[in-house]
Amino acid sequence: MSPPPESRFCLEVLADTDPGVLIRLVERIQSLALTPMRLSAQWFLGERVWITFVFIGADEISIETLTRRIAHFPTVHFAVWKREPSPSI
Repeated sequence: MSPPPESRFCLEVLADTDPGVLIRLVERIQSLALTPMRLSAQWFLGERVWITFVFIGADEISIETLTRRIAHFPTVHFAVWKREPSPSI
């Protein structure tokens, strides 16, 4: 019997291009003892940045808590998480 697949979550955030927004997001992630496997940020509509974090092995409650906290940042317009399928080998 194979072990259960690790949980894989994607957190997507749309925020203002404020110079400190990325570090504030990473600090919030760190405060919950989470470490993203991947982080990407892309300019979106000129004045906004689309930031994606991928987490492996995190629990759903931590990701939900993180999303709720980030959604209250004044420079964040949108924050949502989703479960991603584990990549097939």
